[in-house]
Amino acid sequence: MRELHLVGRRPPLAAMFLCACALTAAALDGALIAKTGLPAVSLLLGGCAAALFILWRSAAFVLGIISVNAFINAFSRSAAVSVGSVALNPSELLGLVIIALGALALLGRPLPMAALRPILVPLVVGNVLLAAASVAAGRLGTDNIATWVRSLGFLVLLLLAAASFTEERQVRWAVALFSWASLIPIGAGLYQAVSGTGSSELVRGDISRVYGTWNHPNPYSFYLLMVFSLALVTLLDARAWRDRLLGGAWCALVLGCLFLTYTRITWLGLIPVVLVISALRKNPWILLGLALVAALVLVLVPTAYKRLAEVQAVRWQAPGLGGNSIEWRLAAWRQSAKALEGGLLLGHGANAASELLGFDAHNDYLAALIDGGVLGLATQLWLQAALIGASLRAWRRLRAPLYRRVALALLAVQVAFALMSLTDNLIGYFQLYAYHWIFVGLLCALPTIEQAAEVGG
Repeated sequence: MRELHLVGRRPPLAAMFLCACALTAAALDGALIAKTGLPAVSLLLGGCAAALFILWRSAAFVLGIISVNAFINAFSRSAAVSVGSVALNPSELLGLVIIALGALALLGRPLPMAALRPILVPLVVGNVLLAAASVAAGRLGTDNIATWVRSLGFLVLLLLAAASFTEERQVRWAVALFSWASLIPIGAGLYQAVSGTGSSELVRGDISRVYGTWNHPNPYSFYLLMVFSLALVTLLDARAWRDRLLGGAWCALVLGCLFLTYTRITWLGLIPVVLVISALRKNPWILLGLALVAALVLVLVPTAYKRLAEVQAVRWQAPGLGGNSIEWRLAAWRQSAKALEGGLLLGHGANAASELLGFDAHNDYLAALIDGGVLGLATQLWLQAALIGASLRAWRRLRAPLYRRVALALLAVQVAFALMSLTDNLIGYFQLYAYHWIFVGLLCALPTIEQAAEVGG
């Protein structure tokens, strides 16, 4: 009744926004039903918008994204909607919904600018530089614009989360939904392992890689690394035996699925995650436990060693390049020097690295240098430093155990992703970084929430 009473008091502008949200959700649902004949698929897209206009809370919209994001990629292969000459899958449509509805939801909402400013400045500067480089280089094709739109989506998610979370219960909901929603992709990964329906991308023909509800084992493993970081700090804070058992089971399930992705860079990414958490918690047993688990897996599971040995085998050849995983990366990076010609300062625009090289750079810093030049790379490094610094400061200054868990888990993931980006492509996955930017925005809101709770208490 309280919610109905509040809605009734909204001004006409809010009522118009409510109708716009409803019409947008209905249009997306109708388009997908007409295209696929599967109303259930359309509900995945309408879910976030429905939460926004039914509950009339922007926080509900963000919570909806957290939930839907865990499994929407499962429909990317089977459903797509044509918009002119462009075919958009549900995951890409969700990104457009986030930008459109999220930007509208931000109107008139106060932002915790003191916490946001160190992160917001390099993020905005990076978006402006990327757009300017794209226009200057004439890279205004569909893929180029999509890359810039993805960056804009991250900005909207950051601001929306920072503005929407204003109470402790909303923070608890966000953490709980992220945790429980992870069981869907975890369950899908375990089913693929048991049924032998993993990825068609086989390694030496006998190692099937699971991909959960994602479209490839790599982003699935990156997502699981985020889940593991939160699961580990939650387990370490558990006091009751029941909570410890549940936390231990959660960690074990995540680690099991992460191993079954056979993504080597994410296996290595566990090391900085555990190092950061172990160092700040002053608990060396965490690192020793990971070392023991790794040793047992290598001894007892032959496919683990075989996958690591794959580094030395000729696996894939980029145009004009060959060799094993390390050799062709080094050759590709040397070859990329040609792509820097004529664009060293400002770069060649969004998605230029893939277009000029003919393959993904497998180094996010190199891609940033080609796309945005020296200025673009400097801005990306500035942003990463700001993110890591903000997480560390939050962990040190916040007092609530839940808030400190969020800050520490996010800090560990950001350090790991920064290192993993040296040899892989991480930034290009919108669904993966949607989680990241939601929790960065939440992190920026936490000091204000804690101070308000202390004043109210």
